[in-house]
Amino acid sequence: MSKPHMPDPISEQDLHAFVDQALDAERRREVQAYVDRHPEAAARLAQIASQRQALRSALAPIADEPIPERLRLHHIQARLDAERNSRQASP
Repeated sequence: MSKPHMPDPISEQDLHAFVDQALDAERRREVQAYVDRHPEAAARLAQIASQRQALRSALAPIADEPIPERLRLHHIQARLDAERNSRQASP
Protein backbone atom coordinates (compact mmCIF):
# COMPACT_ATOMS: atom_id res chain seq x y z
CA MET A 1 0.00 0.00 0.00
CA SER A 2 1.44 3.38 -0.95
CA LYS A 3 1.64 6.29 1.44
CA PRO A 4 -0.56 9.31 0.73
CA HIS A 5 1.21 12.31 -0.76
CA MET A 6 2.57 14.54 1.98
CA PRO A 7 3.04 18.09 0.71
CA ASP A 8 6.23 19.96 1.51
CA PRO A 9 5.97 22.33 4.47
CA ILE A 10 4.53 25.73 3.60
CA SER A 11 7.21 28.42 3.66
CA GLU A 12 7.22 32.19 3.66
CA GLN A 13 8.32 31.93 0.03
CA ASP A 14 5.20 29.86 -0.73
CA LEU A 15 3.00 32.55 0.80
CA HIS A 16 4.64 35.25 -1.34
CA ALA A 17 4.35 33.08 -4.46
CA PHE A 18 0.69 32.44 -3.62
CA VAL A 19 -0.02 36.19 -3.46
CA ASP A 20 1.93 36.71 -6.70
CA GLN A 21 0.00 33.86 -8.37
CA ALA A 22 3.33 32.16 -9.14
CA LEU A 23 2.49 28.64 -7.91
CA ASP A 24 1.40 25.72 -10.02
CA ALA A 25 -2.17 24.54 -9.44
CA GLU A 26 -1.23 21.67 -7.11
CA ARG A 27 1.00 23.77 -4.86
CA ARG A 28 -1.60 26.54 -4.84
CA ARG A 29 -4.19 24.06 -3.54
CA GLU A 30 -1.75 22.86 -0.85
CA VAL A 31 -1.02 26.40 0.30
CA GLN A 32 -4.72 27.29 0.29
CA ALA A 33 -5.55 24.22 2.37
CA TYR A 34 -2.79 25.10 4.84
CA VAL A 35 -3.94 28.71 5.12
CA ASP A 36 -7.52 27.54 5.64
CA ARG A 37 -6.38 25.44 8.64
CA HIS A 38 -3.88 27.91 10.15
CA PRO A 39 -5.19 31.36 11.13
CA GLU A 40 -1.66 32.69 11.68
CA ALA A 41 -0.75 31.77 8.10
CA ALA A 42 -3.96 33.41 6.87
CA ALA A 43 -3.02 36.58 8.76
CA ARG A 44 0.49 36.52 7.27
CA LEU A 45 -0.96 35.98 3.79
CA ALA A 46 -3.23 39.00 4.26
CA GLN A 47 -0.23 41.05 5.42
CA ILE A 48 1.79 40.05 2.35
CA ALA A 49 -1.13 40.88 0.05
CA SER A 50 -1.51 44.28 1.72
CA GLN A 51 2.21 45.02 1.33
CA ARG A 52 2.06 43.98 -2.32
CA GLN A 53 -0.86 46.31 -2.97
CA ALA A 54 0.85 49.18 -1.15
CA LEU A 55 3.99 48.73 -3.25
CA ARG A 56 2.00 48.52 -6.47
CA SER A 57 0.15 51.72 -5.56
CA ALA A 58 3.33 53.54 -4.58
CA LEU A 59 5.14 52.53 -7.76
CA ALA A 60 2.20 52.91 -10.15
CA PRO A 61 3.19 56.43 -11.27
CA ILE A 62 6.55 55.21 -12.58
CA ALA A 63 5.71 51.62 -13.54
CA ASP A 64 5.04 52.46 -17.19
CA GLU A 65 7.90 54.91 -17.64
CA PRO A 66 10.62 53.82 -20.05
CA ILE A 67 13.81 52.41 -18.57
CA PRO A 68 16.53 55.09 -18.51
CA GLU A 69 19.17 54.55 -21.18
CA ARG A 70 21.95 54.23 -18.59
CA LEU A 71 20.16 51.20 -17.11
CA ARG A 72 19.53 49.38 -20.39
CA LEU A 73 21.50 46.17 -20.79
CA HIS A 74 23.21 47.13 -24.05
CA HIS A 75 24.43 50.38 -22.49
CA ILE A 76 25.76 48.61 -19.39
CA GLN A 77 27.48 45.96 -21.52
CA ALA A 78 29.09 48.61 -23.74
CA ARG A 79 30.39 50.45 -20.65
CA LEU A 80 31.83 47.23 -19.18
CA ASP A 81 33.46 46.36 -22.51
CA ALA A 82 35.01 49.83 -22.72
CA GLU A 83 36.36 49.56 -19.17
CA ARG A 84 37.79 46.11 -19.88
CA ASN A 85 39.42 47.32 -23.11
CA SER A 86 40.96 50.35 -21.39
CA ARG A 87 42.45 48.14 -18.66
CA GLN A 88 43.92 45.77 -21.24
CA ALA A 89 45.40 48.69 -23.21
CA SER A 90 47.01 50.23 -20.11
CA PRO A 91 50.64 49.24 -19.40
